Amino acid sequence: MMRLTIFLIFVLLGVNSNAQKCFEFQKEHCQPAPSKFTYQTNNNSAAYKFSAGELRRIPFGLMENKDYRITLCGDSVFNGIILFVIQDESGKEIYNNSQHSFALNLEFSAKKSQEVNFDITIPDNTNVPADSLSVEGCVGILIEEMSTIKTGF
Repeated sequence: MMRLTIFLIFVLLGVNSNAQKCFEFQKEHCQPAPSKFTYQTNNNSAAYKFSAGELRRIPFGLMENKDYRITLCGDSVFNGIILFVIQDESGKEIYNNSQHSFALNLEFSAKKSQEVNFDITIPDNTNVPADSLSVEGCVGILIEEMSTIKTGF
């Protein structure tokens, strides 16, 4: 019985350490593209543990007259290939980074306030080492925003 208890403690500690490994991964690893503008980090920035083929949907509210900078980052096991799709409320695709060489940085201005979904997927075709059953690692999304700068007269 004592051996079983010790075994369970080690298993639970291992599971907990894997989850903690991704905690604030985006703060340490997501490097935004250089910009002359000053963005503020949005509280919806996060990191998740992913397996190849897994999809994570993150609901997000865009605000009119705000500029956004999205930066994705992942563990090296994913070879820099992270699929990022933005869909509007009706499910219409607004942006798909697979049409932009899987770019991990995106800047845009919201022309209207709306609810969108950020869909993050690690494609199944990520190179899986021959001696492992699946690939797991951390993926971070750094969301930054600022008020749109008014230009013109």
